[in-house]
Amino acid sequence: MVDIKDVLSFNYYTYKKPFTGSDNGKRYRIVRLEKEVQAEEGTEPKKEVVFKAFLWKDFLAFEKTSEEEILTKEFEFTPDGLGEVVAWINETDVE
Repeated sequence: MVDIKDVLSFNYYTYKKPFTGSDNGKRYRIVRLEKEVQAEEGTEPKKEVVFKAFLWKDFLAFEKTSEEEILTKEFEFTPDGLGEVVAWINETDVE
């Protein structure tokens, strides 16, 4: 089971570095992602910062695993959002 302290502090992710780990036959990767969000017509697109988490079976590296075999989910980029990432990793099975 992954604990919040296993994935480093929230401040680590403000430096835009990914974090990877493994637990009980699954691997995970957590990144800070800046994405453009479509704004109202006539205004410029806004940037939103989120956590993006990836989860896959523990036998291949991220780069060697096909996209179809990787589960992904986005979370709010906050300390609570990081807690939700950890909960998702613990609750989700990879088949």
